[in-house]
Amino acid sequence: MSVFFPQINSNCILTQLPYTAGFEFDTVSSDMETGMRWAFSRRDNTDLPDDYAQLPLGRFQIQFPMITDAEAATLLTFFQSMQGRYGEFQLLDPGGNLVQYSEDFTALSWDLTNGPVGIAGSDTDPFGGSLATILSAAGGNSFVMTPVGPAAGGMMGFVMCASAWVKANSSGQKLMIGFIDASDNVFGTIWSIPEGVWMRIFCSIALWSNGEMRFLLGGYDTWEGTTISVFGVQVAPTKGEGAYVRSPDNYGYHPSCRFDTDMFQEQVLGPNQRSIVLPMFEFNNAAPDVTGESA
Repeated sequence: MSVFFPQINSNCILTQLPYTAGFEFDTVSSDMETGMRWAFSRRDNTDLPDDYAQLPLGRFQIQFPMITDAEAATLLTFFQSMQGRYGEFQLLDPGGNLVQYSEDFTALSWDLTNGPVGIAGSDTDPFGGSLATILSAAGGNSFVMTPVGPAAGGMMGFVMCASAWVKANSSGQKLMIGFIDASDNVFGTIWSIPEGVWMRIFCSIALWSNGEMRFLLGGYDTWEGTTISVFGVQVAPTKGEGAYVRSPDNYGYHPSCRFDTDMFQEQVLGPNQRSIVLPMFEFNNAAPDVTGESA
């Protein structure tokens, strides 16, 4: 399925403030007359990485306190196409991170084979913690990459911003950040990275392909046999970097969502001024995990 809640207007927004997101676990439990209490997981695992099965389901309050008539019409058309609560769609959470593991380069989703790139240790991150990773390029034209959003793609036209904090450990370091598709077509921005100083670099682009998309750091002969420190890799469905959120706890791809209302909640504020509230929730679309766990 490739139906996504849309970005609207020239700023490509998915919501305005105040935007709220809550999360809750969905389980089936059984209290036995004697013995243990049993609880069974109910989390769709078909469109997410295997170890995301224990993450909670999302509940979102999308709000547009002030939009135009044309923007409201776009939302109304989408709402009607979903027939209120009936239709199923995918949500790219503007408050989430579409990179599966933003701080764990040992995760299987990260591809470090191009160079290759090795993990050389940890470093002090820009906020004074110890969550940054030192990456060492063994050869020329090294780069790392990781999937963004659904493996099936379908995000063509969405505006995305890739960002990361990086610190060069030698002078003259350049580094590219951007996106690469399944056919190895690349769009990125090349930055000059100061030695010994943390710098947040970014690249914003409307995705050009409906296939699988990956985040890319390095490549185009910008990373050749040097060591860099990296922290806070993020991809968000916004035009700018925004506040950093760590994944997988705040993973931003929600494959199975529905509106939580059959009424399009719209208020006319004035000429060409409307206010809209659209509650939605993430649901399970797979059978319960019958392996179960005692609690």
